[in-house]
Amino acid sequence: MHAPLAMYVERESKANARSETSGVRFIPRSLSDGTHGYIWYFRPYPWVIGQNVEEGTPIGVAENIADEYGGGMQNHVHIEQWAGDKAINIENTYI
Repeated sequence: MHAPLAMYVERESKANARSETSGVRFIPRSLSDGTHGYIWYFRPYPWVIGQNVEEGTPIGVAENIADEYGGGMQNHVHIEQWAGDKAINIENTYI
């Protein structure tokens, strides 16, 4: 798993309280308005927590989510971005 954008990796995070898979909460370095986001379903490298990373930096290893969600679930990472309590369409911001 590589960082999809330049970001500060704030802390580890889980998709939900029952989840066995990992992820991170991040703050985009290009935005200073309180925007934050999450990337789930990968095991972050310990050294990235609390660090600024550049786009493309290796930040962890994707996890096999079929083990947790069943054989029909394809492996993927999940990215969300938020401004306060409002979801942001990440495609409009970065793609």
